[in-house]
Amino acid sequence: MAGVTGVGMSISGIAQAQVIAMPGTTTGKSIASESRSDARKTKKTKTEKKEINPASETIVVIGTHLGTKATEEIQPVALITGQQIQQSSAMTMGEVFQNIPAMGFTGSAPSNAAGSCVSLHNLGVERTLVLVDGHRVISGGTGATVAGCVDMNTISPDMVSSVQILKDGSSTNYGSDAIAGVVNVSLKHDFTGTTITGNGGISQRGDASNSVLAISHGENFWNGRGNISLSGSFSNQDPLEQKNRKWARENVNCSDPPAGQSATNCGYTSFSSAGLLWAANGSPSLRPAGGQSNPTGQALTPDGGGGLRFEQPGDYYQQWTDTNIIQPQRKGSLSGSAHLDVTDDLQLYIDGMWSKTTSQASVGTATVSTMPTRLVGLSNTIIVPKGNPYAENLGINQDVRLYKAWDDLGKEYNNFTNDMYQVTTGARGTLSFARDWNYDIFYSYGKYVGSQDDSNHINMENLERSLGFKWMPGQAAGGTLGTFDPTVCTNSPGCSLINPFSNSLTSQQKNYIGYTKSITSGFEMRDVQATVSNKHLAKLPYGALGIALGVEHRSYDGFYHVGPVASQGLDGEGSTSSFSGGYNATEAFGEISAPLLRGLRGAESLAAEASGRYSHYNNFGDAFTWHAGLLYSPVKGISFRANMSTSFRAGSLSDLYYGQTQFTYTNANFDPCVNPTNPVVYANCVKSGVKNPESYKEPGNQYRVISGGNPKLMPETARTFVIGTILQPEFIKGLSVTVDYWHTTMFDTVGKINLQSYVQNCFASQNLSGPSCSVYNGRDNSGQLLPLTYLETNVGEMKTSGLDIAGSYTRPLTYLDSLIFSADIQRTLTFKEQNNGNLFTNYLGTSASPNPRWLAVASAAWRHGRWTVQYGMQFIDSLTYENEYLYDKDAYKGFNMVFYHNIGVTYSGDKYTVTFGVKNLGDKDPLYYPLSTTGTNPSVYDVRGRYFYLKGQVHF
Repeated sequence: MAGVTGVGMSISGIAQAQVIAMPGTTTGKSIASESRSDARKTKKTKTEKKEINPASETIVVIGTHLGTKATEEIQPVALITGQQIQQSSAMTMGEVFQNIPAMGFTGSAPSNAAGSCVSLHNLGVERTLVLVDGHRVISGGTGATVAGCVDMNTISPDMVSSVQILKDGSSTNYGSDAIAGVVNVSLKHDFTGTTITGNGGISQRGDASNSVLAISHGENFWNGRGNISLSGSFSNQDPLEQKNRKWARENVNCSDPPAGQSATNCGYTSFSSAGLLWAANGSPSLRPAGGQSNPTGQALTPDGGGGLRFEQPGDYYQQWTDTNIIQPQRKGSLSGSAHLDVTDDLQLYIDGMWSKTTSQASVGTATVSTMPTRLVGLSNTIIVPKGNPYAENLGINQDVRLYKAWDDLGKEYNNFTNDMYQVTTGARGTLSFARDWNYDIFYSYGKYVGSQDDSNHINMENLERSLGFKWMPGQAAGGTLGTFDPTVCTNSPGCSLINPFSNSLTSQQKNYIGYTKSITSGFEMRDVQATVSNKHLAKLPYGALGIALGVEHRSYDGFYHVGPVASQGLDGEGSTSSFSGGYNATEAFGEISAPLLRGLRGAESLAAEASGRYSHYNNFGDAFTWHAGLLYSPVKGISFRANMSTSFRAGSLSDLYYGQTQFTYTNANFDPCVNPTNPVVYANCVKSGVKNPESYKEPGNQYRVISGGNPKLMPETARTFVIGTILQPEFIKGLSVTVDYWHTTMFDTVGKINLQSYVQNCFASQNLSGPSCSVYNGRDNSGQLLPLTYLETNVGEMKTSGLDIAGSYTRPLTYLDSLIFSADIQRTLTFKEQNNGNLFTNYLGTSASPNPRWLAVASAAWRHGRWTVQYGMQFIDSLTYENEYLYDKDAYKGFNMVFYHNIGVTYSGDKYTVTFGVKNLGDKDPLYYPLSTTGTNPSVYDVRGRYFYLKGQVHF
């Protein structure tokens, strides 16, 4: 729920589900009825035709394969209708979910390269399962990442019939990934006619504009026995440049702020266009002949007159001049569906969706400094060697380290292209030979391909050749000892010596030093499922016993490919290896539901349901999950529900197979063999190759680390219970309130260990035999630790709990007038994480994640005939900065609470609807975040400022 929500979108409890009640739309039970009538209906048996009202039995609700009337309220489900989406300010499906407190922070209003993903109760996008029409959707990412979440913006809002949000673990019905809950998007399938939708918005400052055009058309055929619907949309997001917001461009040098000035923003870089220079090995101090020296460690820089001077704040490259807060993006999407009632007992259907997204991230000017790899034959720091003629011209007669922003190479741009498509086909209906049994069999195939091309990167190996630096053999990998030898350049085709202290590279030199970094990733999903169900298996005293049974088989395959320069780490960003891998799962599941009491004094109704799923994965083995729920209504107008469930998440392709990346971890006093006092540690240090621990000194404060996926991961598991109440008092017509308490405990969460803690625990174990020694790989001849293993692992536990509170009240005034009030509140009570078996860390109310205690949206609307005037408010609670800040820390210990205000006006004609509104009416600037390159957290606070939008829809 980042930034500013849509006007008036909040949750209201009703009998069928919690409805996201938006001003100007129908609320209450009529919405649930509308959503039912729009759904595709399977043909009923002869018995059903005689005895059953289809409208009361075909229920749009997730978390169950039965959906019977008696048990539909057991699980906490929120509902959004397509009509509500159109009348809101949301232009994409991603923006729809930003209006729901239970979704936490899903990114700023316009999504960037990775798309817009959803995360229930802030448990992570990887733990919220996304479905379309009850079917899994292929996950996506960017060219630089692997599949991790479903981009909601690949779904056109124009074709959405409704959205259901299950805020409870549901692995029994859907399998892996549903730890936090499930989001199901139901598309329109009996759509007829043509609908054209156009949306547009722009900030008060004339930037960050967004536009969407969508066209949908549907036709019935074969005398109404079939229907085909098609939809296409195109959206364009213009950038928001960082230099165009005052709060984002006030950058100073954090490591050395000017006297009397606090560090207000850390978006600076330690580079300059002319270059900042230090002695190559830290000492002796840099002493150019006839120039100044830097005994205090302050950098020197060319003065433009043939000499050197001390660095000044103005020398530093200000990154905000070249970067965007919101990246430009274009997206095209197509979707279609068709179904045909072949007989009264058989319906064939096919659904398809495709999207293509292109976006560009402006990274800024290419820079050089320290390389995070340690490869034999390549220095770990860019060195201008003694003897370089351009250094001698400045009076420099020793090796110097170079920190430089290379302006004449041009800006670095990361260009992303993401393609995805998915096709689902199946058959559903009734078994003519078996009374009351329904079936659904489908096969789904999805594919995602992402590419990333990063322009104007620097090939560090070619740069060292262009400086004439020849690495001296015999030293540890990545050592900085070398000599000036121009032949290392002249012997390399295309190389010529460059002047590192100017910005006058020739085209040939640019082509030799610079290159385009390319990354490609792709993923495939195959899913086949067969389900049978019977809502009237047996007659009980107070209703019918329902049962559903099914089997499912899914497989996932993926790859990640990087070019040779990046794979060796020659671009200074760490060596990264390509990978390919996959896994599959075979599952069986079942569900029963039963009404236990009805129409008794003190027991208006009592119903129960239970479900279970057995899963076999070919990589980690077996898993079993279960769910049990109970619904009790003592009298009409009030119900109580309780749910308990277990769930799990199998490791993603990224978690399991991500290619190994080698980088440098910087941390002083990291090595436990520096003057150890523990006798066990002392003995282990000697055993590891440190002969005299009492006098041992770290070779440096940089350590090589190997990061990547871990195919030995075990799945995350979770236990969740939810208790709640639903209030619809008959003596207050139009009032609906739901309150649900949820508590989730996760085990074996996947993440990164505390590397230093693991190394220290390893050396404190007998004979280096402790479990923490999995990261330790020995030492080289100099005593330096060999690359440490830093793979994904099952690190510990997570505990979170809270309250979801929602309500709405509709007050008719006259035949034409009514008032509608609604609110949706999330109160997080606990959010704790445990790592490496240590004590739990409390992240509640901190900027880590982030985790505010309170999140809320509220709305009020006046509806007069065809007109609706609406007001909306969003509240984000205050946060505490998770770490003390280095400078002026008292000023950054917390962030104030924030209120955003929005207004909108809607006119609904017979064939068209027009909405105009203003978001962030008060033009409130985002709050400052320390150590942020933009000065704030765009996933939490609105960055566009006051924003105007206009949207319209016409149907014919």
